[in-house]
Amino acid sequence: MFKTTANKEHDNPILAIKLRSPSSTGTTMNKTNSSGYPTMPTLTTTTPNLFSSVSTAAGKPGKLPDKQSYGYKQEASFLMYLAAFSSLLGAFSFGLGIGWSSPAFEQFTYNTSVPQLCEPYDLSLLTWIGSALPLTALFGAAFSDSIVQRFGRRIAMIGYCIPLTIGWLLIIVAQSGSVILTGRIVLGLAIGALSGTVPGYVNDISTIRIRGTLGALFQLFIVTGILFAYVIGAFLTWRMASIVSLTPTILQAILLYFMPEGPNWLIQHKRLDQAKRSLIRVRSPNSEIDKEFDILVQESEQLSKLEKGSIDTVGSLGDDKEKQKQKQTKNGSKWHLYKKKENLVPLILSLGLMSFQQFSGVNVVMFYATPILHEAGSSITPSLGTILIGLAQWLATFASAVLVDLIGRRSLLLISGVVHVISMLLFGVYYHFLQEKETLGWIPVFSMVIFIIGFAVGWGPIPWLMVAEITPRETSSLTAACSTTVNWALAFIVTKTFKELQELLTQHGVFYLFSALSAASVLFTLFCLPETKNKTYEQIQDFFAGKKSSGSKTKDGSIGTTGKTSKTNTKPSFLEFSLKDSNSLTRSSDSA
Repeated sequence: MFKTTANKEHDNPILAIKLRSPSSTGTTMNKTNSSGYPTMPTLTTTTPNLFSSVSTAAGKPGKLPDKQSYGYKQEASFLMYLAAFSSLLGAFSFGLGIGWSSPAFEQFTYNTSVPQLCEPYDLSLLTWIGSALPLTALFGAAFSDSIVQRFGRRIAMIGYCIPLTIGWLLIIVAQSGSVILTGRIVLGLAIGALSGTVPGYVNDISTIRIRGTLGALFQLFIVTGILFAYVIGAFLTWRMASIVSLTPTILQAILLYFMPEGPNWLIQHKRLDQAKRSLIRVRSPNSEIDKEFDILVQESEQLSKLEKGSIDTVGSLGDDKEKQKQKQTKNGSKWHLYKKKENLVPLILSLGLMSFQQFSGVNVVMFYATPILHEAGSSITPSLGTILIGLAQWLATFASAVLVDLIGRRSLLLISGVVHVISMLLFGVYYHFLQEKETLGWIPVFSMVIFIIGFAVGWGPIPWLMVAEITPRETSSLTAACSTTVNWALAFIVTKTFKELQELLTQHGVFYLFSALSAASVLFTLFCLPETKNKTYEQIQDFFAGKKSSGSKTKDGSIGTTGKTSKTNTKPSFLEFSLKDSNSLTRSSDSA
């Protein structure tokens, strides 16, 4: 049995958790963004960054802050927009890397007019070429935070352009499939690292008023890159498409050389003079830069105190060995923090969100869209069908940015899951019964377009958003790393085993499997996830700590909205019962 002491300055006392399965209302809050894939921040006053916890001035939930709400005048300079664009070219390269394989595989396998490589292809080689990028991106994402902490985000992104360039050059000059595979491995390392760095840089340089809008562009640049790869792949050989794909990387490196480092990163690393100069460059002359700078410094100091204070919240104050253990792990492992259920439950939910995102089969669609349509015998050409899929995803990305704060996270996940069930089931039925009927060749394209629209408005962006929203600050970086690792690992497994699963389960059997997994994601959303729309960070953490805002009790047990908190006395969900007996915690009012 553990005891905990509340840090009077920063922490609420830890209460037994009561996790329900609400279905309405949710949160707008300070967010963090992972290295993730693909990510979709929402149009709020912050943007996700899974590798750091960024504090921002508070305004009313769901409302853009004005000068009165955060205390100073803040306007963007032209250089700020240029710096954001320079970094977002990394997201565009991200999309190019994902989208390249689909038209290239069609040329490798079916298009005899395109010059082939010297060595023959086999199924194993093709699946490795397709899955190498998500596999190595897993490691790139895992190490990106260490690189950023040492060199800064701007220098890190310039550095990532080197392996990006090497990867594309290897593919361009390749005379064998093994060289292409090597190029994809190198590309994956760089893309994984970029996915954890670009959103943080955009978040760091942006003004509060447009931070969410610029953050939303990360996902938009990814899907734009995917669509662009599909288009050039339809008209160019895979080698020429690779040459074109290298161009944004070179442009990004040149532009970033002239851009400033993010002021928040510089402040966190005690480079205050450089931080002041950086802030001057990314703000207009009308901004109250001195006030903003002072507030950023204060927030950085408060966050440091909060992280330092959290070390004393676990274990008994009388237990010298336990206190020594926490001191030793202060700058190392934070796994001991998951002994607290309010940290453990968000971790489990985060891993569930990432798992079901990949179990939807999205990477099968994105990596193998052209070969799937070719094998389906669609009346629409595979290249055109792939372009339609990319265009549908691009358009749906805009819709998601608006809908996520209008109808809520859970509602979009439920809609998205149901769409996945229907579209994958329809694809399976086509393969099973209707493939030989030429008049029904439009069904595969229709199924894929509907699937991508459903994914882009729900299971694509929202898992990354909710991971950032529900994770406590003291475990944000570790939970983000775990979630990102699981996401990339499952992306690799799904893409690597797809061709083998086709042989084992037949074409229709694989899509029936994805349909069943999508149905499971609907159940997960219904019974395990809370709604977080229009809720502050404090309201969400009170919910996981077993506290509820008074005066706002909802019929479905969603998170409260306003007022003082009180101990929740509502029916716990399935997930709480599964954790009920693990490391129970008691309160202690003892002072240090």
